Amino acid sequence: LNLHSAGTDEKNKAIYKLAKVNLYQGKFDEARKFISKVLTNLKDNSANDALELSLFIKNMLEEDTLGIALNFFSKADLFAYQGNYDSAFYWLSKIENQFAGSDSYQFMIYKKAGYLQHVKKYAEADSIYNYLATYYPKSVKADNALFERALINQRYLDQPKTAMHLYMTLMK
Repeated sequence: LNLHSAGTDEKNKAIYKLAKVNLYQGKFDEARKFISKVLTNLKDNSANDALELSLFIKNMLEEDTLGIALNFFSKADLFAYQGNYDSAFYWLSKIENQFAGSDSYQFMIYKKAGYLQHVKKYAEADSIYNYLATYYPKSVKADNALFERALINQRYLDQPKTAMHLYMTLMK
């Protein structure tokens, strides 16, 4: 990987991928170092993704200083990245069953709905996003859940009125 000859966007994408690899390997401090490199240039989507990942790691480590839940999340994400959603759901269920932390539970719900979208179980994903937005309205993922619900209703469930209502709710 030659980062010296790549453009800024390409460099940020490559560095972000290195951060994800370190996260998958349980090397959380290394992942954060790569993320901070991406954040020096806040002009592209990789920087936004890196910022979100950085906040996620920070929240998870504040809730569970041993990083066990974060390790489970990284395993789930790795399996999802590989397209092995059965294993990804398994690791999310371990978080649901073994950790009572509010942040880890909310992130688990959000990721579960996202994985369901990837396997085209749109009605189930919509239901889980609805649960998150309804029962955890102050969650950092509540707005994202509303937006994802709107997209699902618009694109896949043929519910344009529901989608419009959700978009309007987000605007308020």
